[in-house]
Amino acid sequence: MIELSADELRDRASSTAREWLVTNGLGGFAAGTVSGIATRRYHGLLVAALAPPRGRNVLVSHLDETVTLRFLKAPLASHLFPAGVVFPEGYKALEHFSLSPLPTWRWRVGAAVIEKSVCMPHGQNTTVVRYTLVSAPGAVALAVRPFCAFRDFHQHARENPRARVAADVARDRPGAIVIRPYPALPAVTMIAPGVWNPSPDWWRDFVHEHERERGLDEVEDLFTPGEFVLALAPGESAHVTLTAEQRFTDDPAKLEAREVARLNSLAPESEPDARVRALHVAVDAYRADAARPPALLAGYPWFEDWGRDTLIAFTGCYLVPKRLDEGRDLLAAFARYVDHGMLPNRFSDGGGGQADYNTLDAPVWFFHAARRYLQYSGDHKFGRDVLWGALHEVARGLFEGTRYGIGVGPDGLLYGGDPTTQLTWMDAKVGDVVFTPRDGAPVEVNALWHAGLRTLAWMARAYGDPDAAARWAADADRARRAFARASGTTPPATSTTWRSATGATTRACDPTPSTPSRRRATSCRWSSARPCSSAPARSSSCRSGCAPSRPTTRATAGATPATRGPATARTTKGRRGPSSSGRTPRRSPAPHGERVTPRRCAPPAAR
Repeated sequence: MIELSADELRDRASSTAREWLVTNGLGGFAAGTVSGIATRRYHGLLVAALAPPRGRNVLVSHLDETVTLRFLKAPLASHLFPAGVVFPEGYKALEHFSLSPLPTWRWRVGAAVIEKSVCMPHGQNTTVVRYTLVSAPGAVALAVRPFCAFRDFHQHARENPRARVAADVARDRPGAIVIRPYPALPAVTMIAPGVWNPSPDWWRDFVHEHERERGLDEVEDLFTPGEFVLALAPGESAHVTLTAEQRFTDDPAKLEAREVARLNSLAPESEPDARVRALHVAVDAYRADAARPPALLAGYPWFEDWGRDTLIAFTGCYLVPKRLDEGRDLLAAFARYVDHGMLPNRFSDGGGGQADYNTLDAPVWFFHAARRYLQYSGDHKFGRDVLWGALHEVARGLFEGTRYGIGVGPDGLLYGGDPTTQLTWMDAKVGDVVFTPRDGAPVEVNALWHAGLRTLAWMARAYGDPDAAARWAADADRARRAFARASGTTPPATSTTWRSATGATTRACDPTPSTPSRRRATSCRWSSARPCSSAPARSSSCRSGCAPSRPTTRATAGATPATRGPATARTTKGRRGPSSSGRTPRRSPAPHGERVTPRRCAPPAAR
């Protein structure tokens, strides 16, 4: 459980720096700061995934609450406006916040104590907010006013005279209104046990200060259609529901109880360490298992499902928590996306399933994830029926050569890219500038490639094909010898050049596993990077994790890979996000029009 004291909460800088998040298993979420001051364009109370797990839109930004107790009227919300103005200042009445497992706030207003919690039912674009009057000398009136954006979550909304900001009262459900400002977006139904008072209007110039730090526009206008007024007696609770679902007939109290029970069941009852139990709950936020196909989101608030990130995190997010069925479904989905030996790097958040195939390491991480799944589950029927063919297709494409000059060289190592591309996890790029060029044969990629070949040999033996196992093992041995010569883990038989990130060259690379790339290489199940005690002398040293220059040349695709860094005039160190337009370049998943030079090695099926 995470708890914050009254002193921490009433310190605006402290409570605004802390953020909360709840998710719905579809890619949608609700997020904000503990103080209630939105600091990002991605903060919202109902951020719906309209094309799960993508197509995310901020439909409802927040609810403003005002409590009336006899002659005392106090707001609970807080917002930042230009010139540093905070209005209202509801955070000053906060006395407690907890995450156990739902985010829960408690305010003291005069003699009244009011509690609020937020949850999103699994598998629904719905947010349920519960208000409880914990104690008070009498009943209170609680006014709840929605503020709406109805926009792509990468954009900001500004006042739009064409928007229909008035709400319609639902005829088929008492206590419900329907908000639909634009025909192209779904309606939001708001349900509350109170009296609806329409008062449509625009509020202007909400400031999101983190967007300013990222070099982006930070001001947004929001509209409100009116407010619900609820009556609460001491000890009584009321639920306010916001949903983008076309049909919603559930009891919100039951939805909340079901979601709390689901979250509490994620950690094993036998786990004694509270930190490990918290990790089981936290990792659930990244799994979009209710989406079809399922996905694993690379991060919040803006990342989609990235192929590389998904396969790196696969063991910890699915296998260790024993979510084997969901893990199998995820691997099956990736197997369907194999194309010319490559797996998608990312899918556009605009929906439609458009994939960007611009990654050198996702295919080799796929070998790793497949092997780990088979070791954890023992599900060799799935291995034979689905994974075996998909892994063969990946290996075939890499031996034959594919996009961006990716392919296996005569020495058995996996090469790819040029100085203008960013095809590994070190993928920072703004405009035409690649900050960490790693064209050639990156260290961790080839450690994974070697392990992938060993995986194919292991599977071939397990599935009764010793001849194929011997061929895959021979390929792995060839890659290992080339890796050892290039990295200096054994004395090189011939001169091998490695290129550092600065363009300098050296005869050998420091074998000490002192960088993430080298640590990945030495941690593989079948490591190709075992350090030796007698590395050859070096006239100069290069950064561990650099890449050898390719021994052959091949045509590279002319398309520019999608970027992950913000394409803005100002950049902030350590932050990655979408461009100011919220979009990234797309490319076709099929290499039509690209020159792909065949490799000299025979494809797997013919060997």
